[in-house]
Amino acid sequence: EESQLTRVLLSEKLGRTAEVKAALERTLALAPGDIEALSRLGRLLAEEGDERAESLLSKAAEEGEPGAVYTFILARLMEKKGKGSEAAKLFERSLESGLSGHDMLIAREALKRSKAQ
Repeated sequence: EESQLTRVLLSEKLGRTAEVKAALERTLALAPGDIEALSRLGRLLAEEGDERAESLLSKAAEEGEPGAVYTFILARLMEKKGKGSEAAKLFERSLESGLSGHDMLIAREALKRSKAQ
């Protein structure tokens, strides 16, 4: 499993998205609850606008703590689908998990909007 993760990381650095997705899908075939694989594949699919992203990121969140960035991505997906209360909880969770930079600002603004409603 560690060599698989090494391959994923190397392929990501080289911009080989198809290889990364294939490696993550192989990892999930062997370990369906792998939070890292669920999160990374969910992020890639979200970037492509693939509907499967939400279910992968949700499963990662159910399995444990996927990390601030992945929780933020799931929050954005929920917000786009009009699931405001779910999105707000996830934005809050991503901030509590240490979200930083531009994403942190977006999350804070989204929380302000949800509280104003």
